[in-house]
Amino acid sequence: MISQRLAEKLVGLAYTDDQGALQFVELHEGEVLFEQGDEANNLYVLKAGVLGVRVRREDGGETTIARLAPGAIVGEMALLSGNKRSATVYAINDAGLICISQGQFEQLMMEDEAALAEMSETAEPRWQRQQLFDALYKLLGKVDIEGLEALRQQLTWHYFGNGDVVFQQGAAADGMYIVVNGRLRATLQRGDGSRKDLGRIGPGEPVGEMAMLTDAARSATVHAVRESSLVKITTDKFERLIRQYPKLLIHIARVIVERQQRLLAGTEAEQAGPLTLAVIPAAVNLDALQFAQEFAAALAICGATLVLDAAGFDEEYGEDLASQTEMGDVGHTAVVAFMNKLDLAAPYIIYVADPFASAWTRRCIGHADRVLVLADPAGEPQPGDAEGLLAQLAVPPQRDLVFWGSFSPEKLPDSSAWSARRPQAGLHFVRRGDGEQLAELVRRLTTKKTLQ
Repeated sequence: MISQRLAEKLVGLAYTDDQGALQFVELHEGEVLFEQGDEANNLYVLKAGVLGVRVRREDGGETTIARLAPGAIVGEMALLSGNKRSATVYAINDAGLICISQGQFEQLMMEDEAALAEMSETAEPRWQRQQLFDALYKLLGKVDIEGLEALRQQLTWHYFGNGDVVFQQGAAADGMYIVVNGRLRATLQRGDGSRKDLGRIGPGEPVGEMAMLTDAARSATVHAVRESSLVKITTDKFERLIRQYPKLLIHIARVIVERQQRLLAGTEAEQAGPLTLAVIPAAVNLDALQFAQEFAAALAICGATLVLDAAGFDEEYGEDLASQTEMGDVGHTAVVAFMNKLDLAAPYIIYVADPFASAWTRRCIGHADRVLVLADPAGEPQPGDAEGLLAQLAVPPQRDLVFWGSFSPEKLPDSSAWSARRPQAGLHFVRRGDGEQLAELVRRLTTKKTLQ
């Protein structure tokens, strides 16, 4: 719901006909206001009736995830983000809405910072609801609106930056989490002081469920390896919830069994699964986009691969300079939501960073599981401003040096000055146009033993 002040402002901007009457949209039961994927050129204020909001599932079906009552604003998410409609809105019963044009809305947002802030604050729970639906669908399958709302009311949202600890090994368990977006990593501290990497945890997966179900201490430490959003359900709320939705317990038990089977079987040589890479050019004269596109062609053998530099992201997003949205800007939530949808659309994503410390470069690094520093051996080995952003992270992602050039395979260039400044970085040589070396790089980056 929006405030009375903002509602009055929006109505004051609404379309009028030649006689000055408001443009009023009437919908009969079952009629659609707009479809998911439509272009957005206006928004609405619901004055009467009830609307439903439904989204497409991965299986092609649709699920209603929300109902809107009079006083709600409708369609603002697409205008705020510059994207197409993210859901289908239809009339549950006869409804009436006032229509506001995109141009009028944008003028108000530029002139009234308070209105822009309120609109963004109102839209954020809707982005959360859609992301939560995607995560729960991965975990539970079909979730009806009553089940989604029942779950949502029991969950609290938690945000973790790169390196933030979700919980420590040995801590008491007070509930479990579900990953909505981002990526976590679990590690086990052995009795001899060594650590074992237990793998990554992605969207739609529960974490901390075993300790909660067994009332035991946390068996591993879990931390975020990129910006991540999680929802938490406490033990007491979970116990009440499974009485109403026993299917939830069945799915969680299945996850536990599958994880244990993977650990017992040993998966050192298995493909690591979804992977997001950031390519940072060490110099402005390196065509990092060309390298990324050639590498993506080789990576396609593992699965669908998407390559985006700043310009490509802006085109995909549908708004100029969206890639350069700063973390604290109003549009940040929409950009994060869009990148999370890209994660679901392609298992392999390559983000090509700027060769300098821009908002886009920070976003690429913050969203990456692994960073490739694209280098010319003849260039300056000292890390530049873009690569220097890695040092600002609590737990930087794995860094690899990739020398890409026209050198001879019999005589590789001297990389010692580069490696001395990056002692933990992987080292790879890829001759331009050499498909076999690109394939070998794919193998090295996509097997679990290289991700430990």
